Amino acid sequence: MEKIGIAASILLLLLTIIRENRFLLLVSSLILTVVLIYRSFLAGYPPIFNPFDTILLFSLLFQIVSFFLKVSNRITSGLALLFTLPLLFFKTGFKEIPPIIRTPLFFIHVGTAMVSYSLFLIASIFAAFNLFGKDYKTESVVKWGLFLFTLSLVVGGVWAFLAWGDLFPLEPKSLFSLFMWLYFSLLVHLKFDKELAKLKKIRQGASSLTMDGAKVISYYTNMHSIFLQFLGSIVKNAKTVKEARTLLAWYNFDMAKERAGIERAVMSNTFARDKFLPGMRKKFITLVTAQNCYLDSF
Repeated sequence: MEKIGIAASILLLLLTIIRENRFLLLVSSLILTVVLIYRSFLAGYPPIFNPFDTILLFSLLFQIVSFFLKVSNRITSGLALLFTLPLLFFKTGFKEIPPIIRTPLFFIHVGTAMVSYSLFLIASIFAAFNLFGKDYKTESVVKWGLFLFTLSLVVGGVWAFLAWGDLFPLEPKSLFSLFMWLYFSLLVHLKFDKELAKLKKIRQGASSLTMDGAKVISYYTNMHSIFLQFLGSIVKNAKTVKEARTLLAWYNFDMAKERAGIERAVMSNTFARDKFLPGMRKKFITLVTAQNCYLDSF
């Protein structure tokens, strides 16, 4: 039953790409909705605990959100096709989940996260169009995505505390969600920060070689150091020796990577001008030495 519905949805998405018919995209969404409801009826609860149902839910929500935000039919259908096609090869079986996990808080946590992911992806699509002269308003889309993602993190934290007794477990998934939240929060507050407001001017000056290379490198170094300092402060909250070692290794690796990025900027500017600017040769040697030290610690 499920695979038939998935195949029908994929066919409609292909037809949408060919004909650019919004109605076909809507019908595809309805079919996926029926598949999800059918599986929820069989399981007794929304079965969003395995890859099949997780991707099914995301593809469905992405199509619905894109439909109402009037994203290009072909782009929406193309991306939805990439998400939906693998479902033909996934297993559709259910795995029994303990009642302590399948609570209303969990479903709210997952649902709001999926909608926020869809909004972030759509905002990225709009931003890409804007690079080619379009004028899509991405700010409101990112704000709604950030609001729902914040709600997801809060509800998820409460659910995790009630289920596991841990409000914010130090694990890759939680840390990725935290940094994702910080990144999009940064985008929302971008125009309100004086230093970040200089980003466009700095980029233009660097691209046209009209701005001093040392000034450009200094600007990016200072901005990146803010985020890296935050990463270093997380180590203090580690609860076990293993967590502390893992986070410290991550910090050292990111610091080495940051130095490598600065080194690339220094040498790109040097090659473009066919000479070292004052102080840049010494900075290059310092950067290479720092990278080696951080990688040794890593």
